[in-house]
Amino acid sequence: MNRNLKTLDLHNISHTDAGRLVVNFLMINDMPVQIITGKSEQMRGIAVEIIEKYDFGYHYELFSNVGCVIVTDNKWTK
Repeated sequence: MNRNLKTLDLHNISHTDAGRLVVNFLMINDMPVQIITGKSEQMRGIAVEIIEKYDFGYHYELFSNVGCVIVTDNKWTK
């Protein structure tokens, strides 16, 4: 986890609330930011779906840590 980036931690957040929180977080902050989804594939899917919907780029913090997504201004090609 990069402690210098603004962070949204989705631990203990319901899947129902996560989408709204991710959208709000992305809209009010300057990039880059990080979103901690934890080990939940469903939570990671919610975050990535929104990141892609709003045309942000992203990558995982580390190959071995897909529970932390770094969001950037640029849409990176996959």
